[in-house]
Amino acid sequence: MNKRNRKSLPSGKPETPPLCAPAFLHAVVPRLRRISLGAAGPFEELHIQLSPRLNFIIGEGGSGKSSLIRALMAESRRYPTSECGDPVKSEGGGTLSAVQRPLLILCRWIDQLTPDRALLFDEEVFGALGLADLEDAFRRLSRAEGQIVAVLPRSFGIDDLVARKLSGLALVIKRDPEGSGEFSVDAIKLSG
Repeated sequence: MNKRNRKSLPSGKPETPPLCAPAFLHAVVPRLRRISLGAAGPFEELHIQLSPRLNFIIGEGGSGKSSLIRALMAESRRYPTSECGDPVKSEGGGTLSAVQRPLLILCRWIDQLTPDRALLFDEEVFGALGLADLEDAFRRLSRAEGQIVAVLPRSFGIDDLVARKLSGLALVIKRDPEGSGEFSVDAIKLSG
């Protein structure tokens, strides 16, 4: 908000706009059976059967994780939205810290899921969570009624998912080690 558009309080001080929840890219779409995309990000063509429950996209930075989730949203004819809501209040009535909000937003998305729907979201949600909230988020995701397709931050690897005993599918994006600029996707079943 620029100074010109700020309202002044009776004291003459400009009113500070309320903090709102951070913006996170997400979409709720009909349940996805498979990924069949042509020319999505760094991929010329991609065909993968998805898990009906949990699907995590992992890979290095710049490997096309976010391009893949955006292509899935577009393919489902649902364009991504950003979540930026009203200030989130705690049970005691105070405003929650920035670290606490992402978990509440994620919980709200999960609570609204039905068995025939899929929640797709990018890595910013996980990147904004503290360690304790991250563990809670994974527990909640594993109990979701619908399907989850989530991009994980580049700091996550397959071992992190296995250690959490998650069941589903990990889509691991790898860059060609010989420097051709090509990428491949390995689908690894997680059997919690």
